[in-house]
Amino acid sequence: MQLDWSLFVREKGAMLPVLRHIPFRRRALTVACVRPLLRKLKEDPKHLAAGTLLGVFPQLCLSTAAIFGDVGHWKQVRGLLHLFKRGEWSTLYERGLASINTVASRVRTSRAGTGPEDARTRRSIQFAQIAELSRAAEALVAAELAPATKETLLALEAKHPDSNLPRIDEEGKCILASPAKPTKWTLKTKVLLRALRESPRGSAGGPTGWRMDFLREMFTHPDDIRLLGGWLQHAARGEVGPGIATLWTASTLVALAKPGGGVRPIAVGEVFPHLVARCFSIDFHDVITRHLQPKGQFGAGARFGGETMIHGIRAGRRANPEWVILQIDVANAFNTICRIVLFDELVKGPFAPMVPFLLSLYGAPSSLLYRADTTRHTLWSRTGVRQGDPLGSFLYALAQQPALERMKAQHLDVFVVSYADDTYVMGDIKAVGKAYTTLQSELECSGMQTSVVKCEWYSPSGPQPTQGNPLYSMEEVKDGLVVVGSPVGGSAFVEAAVKAKRGSDEPVLAALPGIGDAQTASRILAGSVLARSNFICRTTPPTPKLLEALKAWDTSLVTCFSKILDDESLMTGGKVNEAARLQISLPERLGGFGIQSAARMADLAYVVSLLSVAGNLWSFFQIGGKSILASFPKRMCSHRSLRRLERHCRVYQRSSGRNSHRGMRWGRRPWRVAPSRFWLVSFRLR
Repeated sequence: MQLDWSLFVREKGAMLPVLRHIPFRRRALTVACVRPLLRKLKEDPKHLAAGTLLGVFPQLCLSTAAIFGDVGHWKQVRGLLHLFKRGEWSTLYERGLASINTVASRVRTSRAGTGPEDARTRRSIQFAQIAELSRAAEALVAAELAPATKETLLALEAKHPDSNLPRIDEEGKCILASPAKPTKWTLKTKVLLRALRESPRGSAGGPTGWRMDFLREMFTHPDDIRLLGGWLQHAARGEVGPGIATLWTASTLVALAKPGGGVRPIAVGEVFPHLVARCFSIDFHDVITRHLQPKGQFGAGARFGGETMIHGIRAGRRANPEWVILQIDVANAFNTICRIVLFDELVKGPFAPMVPFLLSLYGAPSSLLYRADTTRHTLWSRTGVRQGDPLGSFLYALAQQPALERMKAQHLDVFVVSYADDTYVMGDIKAVGKAYTTLQSELECSGMQTSVVKCEWYSPSGPQPTQGNPLYSMEEVKDGLVVVGSPVGGSAFVEAAVKAKRGSDEPVLAALPGIGDAQTASRILAGSVLARSNFICRTTPPTPKLLEALKAWDTSLVTCFSKILDDESLMTGGKVNEAARLQISLPERLGGFGIQSAARMADLAYVVSLLSVAGNLWSFFQIGGKSILASFPKRMCSHRSLRRLERHCRVYQRSSGRNSHRGMRWGRRPWRVAPSRFWLVSFRLR
């Protein structure tokens, strides 16, 4: 039976949030319904009926509309699942069609207001309950949806321009200029389990309604995991049929309103391609790092990539104060990549096993389904990579790599480093201007255009550009730049930037006491808001002005915590007393809340961050084989900082003990203390 899956596009709220809300016996019945479909797809990956039924299964059986809006009647859920298992899909299909108008005509609940009944608050609590604390904080100040008007639709169409796609032969297969070697990749069970475990929780579903939480809770038995992996193996090799590929490459498009005007498109794709892409990202992580990081790209696969860039640019500025730092921004970056250039780069490097899967995703136009009131519009994605693709950052870095390499080959006297769509060029002002002109023309060959309005340059003591220099028409920042979220510049600029970041947290801090659940609000405060100040501590030298700004930040966090608890005993003279501050800053295992003082840990965090990126700094920040950090001050840290480092950190020498594969952590047992004076040469704390 042929089913029109597009008729089952729903609003996000029309699905049961997670399967754990269903009794355990009903979950077993859910897996029993899906298991025959996966077994059929494992045997024949091009079986259109099985692929379509698998796609519409959540909407047929788990939709709140399908059970008449009452998710508490589990007898109805059981009846729907039994109908699906017996193959009575026509009955379920007709019930689904009858409920579409009911779902589409529902009035979206306003997200304005405060209190526990507010939609933002409820969403934040849901994220906190599944340990997604950063997303819980973001949900409190989420952007409003753009109005569903014709102007919004036209703005969305402008964000997805037409472009040439790879050529297709008579059999529907893509023709590449440089055919990839026939290399097959094997999906390992441990990689699949890790991908399921590390995928974000609480993510929205695509047009079919499948969510990653469904897969994580349904496929727990080893036999079911192997069955799912068998079908995903065919998908990874590009062996699914064109009809199934069309179904799984569709996305639900949401338009968010930008604060300064304009529209930000968010495409929510299907979970099965997302899961395969995450498996590739895990298995090829080391290969991606070795391929991109030596070439100055730290936005994909690079461990401590952002911190490496920040420390390197700051050190290069100190060593060469006459240099100019140019920050280049690409307009609508991820949506404008030329896919022909992308596939040409894929077949050249060690990523040939990814090509069949990526061709099934990006080798043909994919539909973007946008609902304006009760009307459904279909837009087409022909350029760039999809929102939320685990391989998105890697694919963007790979697509812009030819432009960066050609620019570096022509301009050997500048240093170039990149993080996603932000590229930084350092050197003499004339050389930087010429390098920008070359890079601008090279990026246009890859379908990308620089945004001159958003480009900025910073020169602490260098000359001004002449009228013929491209930097003449760009904005000059007098005091410093914000590099990957961290300020680089004078002490006054750093202090102002930290205050601005603290101001951006004020809406979250103001909304946390209104959640109504002290435990949830305190977890969001300690797990999300505090992490932003910790990043500043790791990437910014703790000067006296910075420490004063961090103390003010600490005060705002503690004040917010006192409002969350609503306990007058914590306050003395309108301020939180010292005893309460100490209790709050203790770790949870010692009876505290884990809200540490950023000002107190700033010097230690900065030294640890420097040590973690020291090797990359001297290896990659070079021009013509000579380090741009050669004149970086070679001073020892203060005695007080060294003693604190030896007392609190074991981060220097890696052992082969248990958990030694994990990243650098403070106080981890696999790390042994080494002589501090040997490791801290060439770095200074203040």
